[in-house]
Amino acid sequence: MTQTITVKDMDYLVTDEETITKEDEMIFEVRNRRETDSTYVIGMWDDLLGSPIKKIWKIVSKTKHRK
Repeated sequence: MTQTITVKDMDYLVTDEETITKEDEMIFEVRNRRETDSTYVIGMWDDLLGSPIKKIWKIVSKTKHRK
């Protein structure tokens, strides 16, 4: 699946259908224990080891968010 996720005024086109390598920048969908919503964090493959990660998205492209 491909979708757009907005984080800090940037739109990221992401996918969960491509192979992820150590060089790829990713968006981690982190599960919030007290809320029903998820938090999105941008990082590399080993940045969130041990965190309650719900899903990992590979960044395909990014553009400045239009308000």
